[in-house]
Amino acid sequence: MNRCWQWLRGLLRYEPMGLARWEVILMRAGLAYLTWRVMLGDSQYQSQDHPNGIAMFADLTWLSDNRWEDLLRPASAACLIAWVVGAPGALALLVPLFFGIGLMTLKNSQGAIGHSYQAVHLCLLGAWLASIAHWITRWRGSSHRKGLNADQWEIDWSIQALGAGYVASAISKLVESSGMWFADSQYFALHLIKNNQMKYLEYLDGPPPEMGLLPQWLMDHPLWAQFLFGIALPLELFAFLAPRNRVLALVFGTGLLVFHEMVKSLTQLDFVFNESLLILLFINPVYWIVTGLRRLRV
Repeated sequence: MNRCWQWLRGLLRYEPMGLARWEVILMRAGLAYLTWRVMLGDSQYQSQDHPNGIAMFADLTWLSDNRWEDLLRPASAACLIAWVVGAPGALALLVPLFFGIGLMTLKNSQGAIGHSYQAVHLCLLGAWLASIAHWITRWRGSSHRKGLNADQWEIDWSIQALGAGYVASAISKLVESSGMWFADSQYFALHLIKNNQMKYLEYLDGPPPEMGLLPQWLMDHPLWAQFLFGIALPLELFAFLAPRNRVLALVFGTGLLVFHEMVKSLTQLDFVFNESLLILLFINPVYWIVTGLRRLRV
């Protein structure tokens, strides 16, 4: 029992990641690329009939004006490049962060709400706030609690922001299911098949869509469905533990990535941005490859 307790304490130990310079640059470049992808395309929205978020308090339709778009998009690209090469996030992320959030808020104010890009902006917001916190810390003459420098702190807060997003997702699952998410997860495949057939019967456009073998297999094995989808709840609920050390980040990142892939195979929905962030910030495969090669050389 003592050995198990010691193993658990070792697993949950707090160990600041202390990212190497090349890791910081790689993660900044990855976040910058994902942020830029969100900004691609021309915004055509001229109204916000169903205001959502900050659109409830401000008119964001000016962001669809080509005069502003043609100015803010290249400015955002320049700022992101500056951040990747070392500019402080407090300055470099200001334009791309609020331009990206504004565009997506305007898009979500058209009547249908999506959250595909939410995690990207959440991580970018974490980095921006960390940079501001660093300036405040320096102004007050105190040191970082974790012993991290400014660049490492930005990535650390981005990792925490990603974990917090999953915790919020778990809480919403518990609230919306009245605490029955795990018990009801065995019926997940059934609901998907029913929704798929209902869409076909509603439009009668083409042959009935194929769902593949996995939904039927899960229908035939409800306990497996309950395990595979129910396990996502504790993974999300305790994702705040991932930033404690690299091993926990790897465990939670891999588990959540597998969960996204399973949901993708069932729903035909993509989770490109969430999966990319998990690989970039949680799993960090390049670090493990480099560490493994170094140990082989010893």
